[in-house]
Amino acid sequence: MKFFSTVFKIFFYIKGEPVEQFIVCLLFPMIDITICFLLVLGALIHFILFNNMDDFIIFISSSGISIQGVDEVNTFLTKSYNYSNKEFNTKRKVKKIIVAFDDLTETKFIETLIFNLSINSDNTILFQYYQYQSFTNLMLGSQVGIVVRDSHDIKYYKSLFEHYQDMLEITLSLYKVESPDFIIIHLTEITVDEHLKLGKLVKPSTKLVKVTENLTLFKKNILPLTRLEKHYGNLLQGQVKFKYLRDLVSQLEKNNLYSKSKNTNLKFDLNDNIIIQINNGKLQIPFLKEVISVKDENNKFKVFLSKDKLYLIITFLSNQFNNIRVVFKIKTAKLLFCAKDSFDKEILKFLNKDTSKHFVREIGNISVSLNQDNEVELYTKSIKLLPIVYKDPDFKSVKKVSSSNSQLLSKPIATKDPRIGTLDIETFNETLTNGEIYARVYALGFAIENCTKMYYLIDHFENTVEGSNKLVLKCIDDMLESGLNDYTIYVHNLGKFDAIFIHKILLDFNSKNTDTNVKYILSPLYRDGKIIKLEIAKSVNKKLIKFKLVDSLNILSNSLETLCSDFGVSITKGIFPYSFVNKNNLNYIGPTPDIQFYNQTVSIDLYTKNKKSNWSLREETLNYLSQDLNSLLEVLFKFQEILWEDHNIELNKGLTIASLSRIKYMKYYLKENSIPLINNNNLFQFI
Repeated sequence: MKFFSTVFKIFFYIKGEPVEQFIVCLLFPMIDITICFLLVLGALIHFILFNNMDDFIIFISSSGISIQGVDEVNTFLTKSYNYSNKEFNTKRKVKKIIVAFDDLTETKFIETLIFNLSINSDNTILFQYYQYQSFTNLMLGSQVGIVVRDSHDIKYYKSLFEHYQDMLEITLSLYKVESPDFIIIHLTEITVDEHLKLGKLVKPSTKLVKVTENLTLFKKNILPLTRLEKHYGNLLQGQVKFKYLRDLVSQLEKNNLYSKSKNTNLKFDLNDNIIIQINNGKLQIPFLKEVISVKDENNKFKVFLSKDKLYLIITFLSNQFNNIRVVFKIKTAKLLFCAKDSFDKEILKFLNKDTSKHFVREIGNISVSLNQDNEVELYTKSIKLLPIVYKDPDFKSVKKVSSSNSQLLSKPIATKDPRIGTLDIETFNETLTNGEIYARVYALGFAIENCTKMYYLIDHFENTVEGSNKLVLKCIDDMLESGLNDYTIYVHNLGKFDAIFIHKILLDFNSKNTDTNVKYILSPLYRDGKIIKLEIAKSVNKKLIKFKLVDSLNILSNSLETLCSDFGVSITKGIFPYSFVNKNNLNYIGPTPDIQFYNQTVSIDLYTKNKKSNWSLREETLNYLSQDLNSLLEVLFKFQEILWEDHNIELNKGLTIASLSRIKYMKYYLKENSIPLINNNNLFQFI
C-alpha cells in the first residue's frame, strides 16, 4: 500500500490535484504510458532505497520529468531563483494551517501570514478546499510565491486573499460543489543553509554567574544569541502589532504601574540609557505608546511575537548604533529584561577581544561574546556598591537667595507633620441569589484633627450593591476635595479588610469610565500578598490631589482596644453587635440586640451597662464608627509625639515598625561608608 500511495503522492506533486483525481486520470487513455512507467519505476527505486516519502520531490524542467533528492531539487530551485551557479544547501519547512471557511476573512488571513512567515524568507502558499461530509479535497490553483524581506507587504497579502477568492469561485463553478467546511493553507519556507548556528551557553565556570537572574535570561533562549532578527519570531505589523501593544498598555494601566508617571506624552532619546529608563516602571507605558505612534513604514521599531507566542520583543537601533531588545511577557505585561546587542568597540575593548569579529550581548551585568566560529564566552561586570548614605526625611531643602548667588540649604522641619488621619469601614454579609455570600459596605468615615465625617448607606443611596459602592466613592471624593493633599490616612488592618473593598470598588469604577479626568490613579504597595499602602490620586479642579492609605497594624501590632489602654487615650473603643446587621434592618430602632450578636469578649455586665430600650442601629453604628476613628487617631498622635520628641523621627516616614527602626539606626548609629548599598537584584539573589 505504501508503494502505491507513493505513486499517488508523486502525481499529486505534478498535477497539484488531490489523489482521488489522479485515480480518475489513470482511466483516461490520453495519459502517456511512458510517463506512468517512469513514475512507477521512480517510486519503486525510492521506496527500496529510502522508504521515506518526505525525502524527495518531483519537478518538471525543460528536459522532462525526473526524480531527485530534496537537496538537489532545492538547489536547482535556488539557482533558478537567484540566476546564479553558486551552490547552496536548502531545506523545506512546511506548515499546514486549517481554518474554518466562515472564519477566513481578509483580516484573519493577513494575521495568519504574519504569525507564520519569518522575515527575510522565501515561501510558497497553496490553498486547499476541504468538504468534510463528502470528503472532497480540491487544490485552489497552483502555488504562489511570497518573498518576505525586512517587513511584511500587507498590500501583497491582500492581493493574495483576492487570488484565493478568485480561485475558490472558479473551483466552485467548475466542479459544482458546495462551499467548503475548511480551507487548508499550505505554507512552505525554502531556507538556504548559511551554516548559521545560534550561540548556546554551556556550563559557565563562574559560580556567581550561575545563580544570577541575568544568566537565566540568557539560558531561556527567549532571545536567541544572534543579530539575525528572523530567528526572534514573527514580525508583527499593522493592526496585529497595535493590538498586542495596546493590550500591554491596558494591562500595565490596570496594574497601576503607570500611575506615578505624570508625563503621558514622554518622548525618548534613543540612546543606550533608554534601557535604564524602560526598566523604570513609570516609563514603560510612555515607551509603548511611542512604539504605537510610529508607523510601520518608518521602520523605527520592530515588534516580534516569539515562536512560542509567550513574549513580545521590541527592537530598535540606538543612537550609538547598538540594537536594543525589550522583552515583555504577554500574559502579565511584565518587562522581563532589556538587552543590548552590539559591535561597540568600547565594550569589546573591555572584553579584550578582537573588535572586528565579535558580537556582544549585554543583559544587566552579564555580557556574552559570540565569535564567527560560534564560540561563546561569558563575562560578568563588577558591580560598584556605593555606601549607604542616610538622608534625613525630616530635613527639607530651601533656596537661599542673596545678591551674589543662590544656593540650596538643608533646614530642619520645625514641627512634626500634622497631615495624618484615620479611616474605617463597617460591613454586613449578604447572601446573593446564587448562594454566594457578599460583604457590603453600609457605613464608613474618616477623621483628621478637629474633623470627623461619616456616611450611612440609606442616608445617601439605595440599599443595593451599587449603592454601597457609591457610598465608598462619595467618601473618597470628599476626602480628595477636602484639602487632604499629601495626607497619610491610617487604617487598622487595612491589608486584610478595608483595602479589599476600597481597591476593588475604585478599580471597577475606572474600568467603566473612559474619561481619564474622572479616573482614580491607584498605586498599591504589596507585602506578602497584602496591601500595606494604597496611594489614591485624582484631578480636582485641574489639580492633582493625592493621599495614601497605610495599615497602622504594621506599626502598632495590637488590637485597637489594647492600644487605647496602652496609650491611655480619652476615647475608648466601644462594643457593637456585628452579626446583627443585615440588608433588611438598617432602619432598626428597638430593644438592644441580644448578647449573642456581640463578640464573645463582651461580658454580661458590659452588655447590661449599654442596654437600651430604644436602641437605633444607625445611631449606634455612627457612634461606634466615630469611637474607632478618633481613638485610633489619638493613639497615632501620641505615638507620633513619642517618636518626634524622643527620636526626632516622623511617623509617616515609615510604613512598618521595622522601617521606623531602620530610620533610627541609619540616623544615629550608621558609621560613614561602613555598609555597602545592595541595590542590585542579582547580587541580592546571590547573597
